[in-house]
Amino acid sequence: MKRLEERQLDLETVLKNEKKTNLYKEKLELIDSTVQSHGELIESLQKQGEIMDENLNITSREKSQLSRKLSQLSRKINEMDQNNTAAFLDQYGYWKETDNIVKTLSNYVDSLQTVSNKSVQKVKGIDEKIAMMESRLVKDNRRNHDITNRVEVLEELSAHLEQNVSEAFAEMEDRVVQDNKLIRNITNQVEVLEELSAHMEQNISRIFADMKDRMVKDNRIIHNITDRFEVLEGLSMQLEQNLSKIFAKFGNMDENMSGRFGNIEQANRNYTSFLDNLRREVETIQEQSKNQSSLLLDINSRICNDNGSSIRSSQLHELESLSGSSNSLQTRVARLEQNKNNMTSVIENLKEVTGT
Repeated sequence: MKRLEERQLDLETVLKNEKKTNLYKEKLELIDSTVQSHGELIESLQKQGEIMDENLNITSREKSQLSRKLSQLSRKINEMDQNNTAAFLDQYGYWKETDNIVKTLSNYVDSLQTVSNKSVQKVKGIDEKIAMMESRLVKDNRRNHDITNRVEVLEELSAHLEQNVSEAFAEMEDRVVQDNKLIRNITNQVEVLEELSAHMEQNISRIFADMKDRMVKDNRIIHNITDRFEVLEGLSMQLEQNLSKIFAKFGNMDENMSGRFGNIEQANRNYTSFLDNLRREVETIQEQSKNQSSLLLDINSRICNDNGSSIRSSQLHELESLSGSSNSLQTRVARLEQNKNNMTSVIENLKEVTGT
């Protein structure tokens, strides 16, 4: 089981490593896309730098052209000065126009100079950005190498873990085969136990039938004893009445009554011995009923433990009703005992009165 748990933990580790590998691959793809976008940005910046260089070349060419034109104009002005002043005055309008042209050209040259200065500053900023991008690319390449190495290590670990998991699954299959064999053996044993429980149920039903017959016989005996007790109760009541009458008339009786008291005492002793025998018989019947009840409970518990079934409640109530008559018999014995005690007290009172 420990090895199986270890295999399961290894499998979970493999799944976690696969998730990490997927995350690293996604990060690599994101870094590649970022590098590609950075390369495109660098290419666009390089194109802009080339365009600015072309603009600077154009402005330098225009400067050289303007300088050539200015030199030509200066030469013409010198020639005009050398010829004559009149001609110069005639050419005043042309000179004025030329001066305006020169001013406009100088203004244009200044504007081109400012544009060239701004373009130079932009080129410097672009160079700085390119340097920053190159440093970032270097860092990203280092990270990519680290991630690649980690991914290779994780792939090796995942291969080992897959091998271990396959071995664990093979062991689990072997254990499943063994467990199936054990289950078959247990199934066969359960079938044998079911057959035994069926035989036990048949035997127990027979035992219950025999016990029911015995309880019926005991119940008949108890009914007979109960009838005898009722007769004895009637006799004891008559005896008490006769004794009370004798006690009322006792004042005028002579010594011959002592013999009668002896006969009464003998009858009382016989009655006591009969009650003792009857009590012992009732106790024996009660003991048998208790043993039968305990046996029934034991059988019921065994049936419950073996087969999961129990005796039907109707059978239990019937057996309890058969055994319950012994309790009523015990109460009647107690009442007869009370009658005997009353008779004994009456005899003692008679003895005290007669002095015998």
